[in-house]
Amino acid sequence: MSIFIDGHVHIYPEFALDAFFAAAFENFKKAAAETCAEAGHSFVLAMTEDSNSDVFSELQEKALSSSDACLSSLDSDRFCLQKTDEPDSLLIKKSDMTIVLIAGRQLVSKENIELLSLCSRFNVQDRTLPLGDLARRVFENQGVPVLPWGVGKWFGKRGALVHELLGSVPDFPLFAGDNANRPVCWPEPALLKQVRFENIPLMSGSDPLPLASQEKCPGSFGTLLEHVELGRRHPAAALRDLLTTSQGTGLDSKPFGVRSTTVRFIQDQLMLNVRKRFCRRVNSRTTAGNVLD
Repeated sequence: MSIFIDGHVHIYPEFALDAFFAAAFENFKKAAAETCAEAGHSFVLAMTEDSNSDVFSELQEKALSSSDACLSSLDSDRFCLQKTDEPDSLLIKKSDMTIVLIAGRQLVSKENIELLSLCSRFNVQDRTLPLGDLARRVFENQGVPVLPWGVGKWFGKRGALVHELLGSVPDFPLFAGDNANRPVCWPEPALLKQVRFENIPLMSGSDPLPLASQEKCPGSFGTLLEHVELGRRHPAAALRDLLTTSQGTGLDSKPFGVRSTTVRFIQDQLMLNVRKRFCRRVNSRTTAGNVLD
């Protein structure tokens, strides 16, 4: 048994859900074939929504109850959502495959450092708690705290804070995370080397960007846990227990999938910059219009 986990998932308004989940099924299927994973594997998309989003709840409202038959899953071109016996997970079924969708948050510390809260919908206003306190609060609220790498986000003072927390040996489970947006040409960051040297477990993910082209990313990169299984009735609770037992260090894990190419990385960064400038321009015009009114 094995579990393929994309541990950093966003669903943006730019994404078409049908295409998003279809890509997830294809990417997980490809990953399982390429890693020669043993039979009986599970696939997990761990959502990491920001404080202003709640796509998981919207999907939950559309899902069938756990006792209802998921008839649309018999059609290979369609998927259906089905509830589990817990509030923090859903099953996405298509043909003979099932993906577990687990709720979670992407929080921001007082120092403007991102922290993921996996398997928990614990939410707090951004930039109110110091990084160490925020990580502890995530764990105390049934979440799995993960420090995700991000372009330009682990440099300078912020990098020093991440280094301090990773080296502090906290008395609660703490993971680090790589993501698919780090291009293959990018050398391993010093803090990820520290993670590997100190045997801090990694929980990585695809981390889709808010660009329409990124809807094909889910399930393309993440962490593979081998020789473990995940039940379908309480998968969020089961994964939380699995990751927090012995602080995750006893797990047989390795990365799966591929990171971004250099060309794609440059294209994505250019598109993000264009998007940000457009949003600023629209916001400034809206503000000016409101003043004139």
